Amino acid sequence: MKTTIAITMALGLSAFQQVLHAQCAPASTAIHAFTFDSRMYEIIQENKTWTDAAACAVARGGKLAEIGSQEEQDALFMQANAAGIDIANTVAGDGDASYLWIGGNDLATEGNWGWDGNNDEDIAPFWIGDYNGDPVGTMYNNWGDEPDDAGGQDGLGLALSAWPLGVAGQWNDVDVSNELYYIVEYNSTASVPEKGSAKLFSVCPNPANTNITVVFPLPGAARIEIFSLAGERLIFTETQTVIDLTALPAGSYMLRAIQEGDVQNQVIVKQ
Repeated sequence: MKTTIAITMALGLSAFQQVLHAQCAPASTAIHAFTFDSRMYEIIQENKTWTDAAACAVARGGKLAEIGSQEEQDALFMQANAAGIDIANTVAGDGDASYLWIGGNDLATEGNWGWDGNNDEDIAPFWIGDYNGDPVGTMYNNWGDEPDDAGGQDGLGLALSAWPLGVAGQWNDVDVSNELYYIVEYNSTASVPEKGSAKLFSVCPNPANTNITVVFPLPGAARIEIFSLAGERLIFTETQTVIDLTALPAGSYMLRAIQEGDVQNQVIVKQ
């Protein structure tokens, strides 16, 4: 943050914004975009401190992801597993595992964890205390046996691998100086333009008990794949648009469709 302030004072706001945008423009191959609940997300495979990741999220028109439900948690973890991440490149040494930055922190007051994905200090609290603490009201959390604030750990990481006090998918407090990949959340799918001129597909019904139908508004062959939360491909077809889900256990899955080079992902729920 001190570096950010110094650059701003030296360059002026507009010049600083240009520098920030240049620093927050990863190659397209480093971006994994997807949608959930009418919101767009990007997993950015560039190493940033928590503060720099939050600044880049804002520069891109969003914020670090703020997870408010089990369904959203499942969707983000599933997409993280499907993004082709080399987890050895996004490691927090003090957290003994690989992580993605999300928008939680307790930078303002130790033990008062809140969502502040754009780092503007307008915090929505969700947890008070350490691993023996309590959620705020009905706010969602997904901690391992954490937080423990071992050595000033004030940033929230979504684990991609297990560590001594938790498993992949759970949250851990890690030092904000770690340089990790991160997840950007946008207010709606309109915030980030989709490739192509039309929405690639829709799914009905969703949630579903038995079958889903994938509807493509544009003609042409398409490939449909369904993945587990762990990134295992469970269903693959290039000939069917009515997909039988009866063999799948109840839960959340990721459906990916590819048509003429356009790729779109959507979370589906099997009841």
